Amino acid sequence: GGGSSAGISSIVFAGVVVRDSLVQKNTIVVGDGIKVVGTAVASSFVVNSIVYGGWETGIDIATNNGYGYAYNTTSYGNSYGYNGFYTQNLKNCIGTNNTIADFARTSSYPVNVTNCASSDATVGTFTGTNVRVNQTFSFTDSLNGDFHLLSSDVGAKDFGTDLSAD
Repeated sequence: GGGSSAGISSIVFAGVVVRDSLVQKNTIVVGDGIKVVGTAVASSFVVNSIVYGGWETGIDIATNNGYGYAYNTTSYGNSYGYNGFYTQNLKNCIGTNNTIADFARTSSYPVNVTNCASSDATVGTFTGTNVRVNQTFSFTDSLNGDFHLLSSDVGAKDFGTDLSAD
């Protein structure tokens, strides 16, 4: 027996876009918050989404024949914040309070990070620009699912990059 599940899952579908999602784990189910995987999957996106509450991986993007993209996302309080197999492109992503690593990979494929920040040093181990490691973030009320950054936040507030051309 056994198996896994996800809050939002897409296996082998091409061109998936997960947008404007708040994915909270509040059961004993095992799995990933957002999981987009497949060996013949075109580029897929996770945009403006937050995953929290103890998932195995907050955001797992493993797409081949394309790229996995995560833009303006937060992974909070999971085992891994971000993880994937094939090439990942992460922009304006926050990984924080994840118990094993905020940013990780399960292969030698590149993880490209732009203006991403982590509460540990893991985001600094990938190819990228303007990364911020070992940061503390100030959210409005993370215990109740409000992950807006406070105006006083110094970990990520006003450090994002313009994504209008992406």
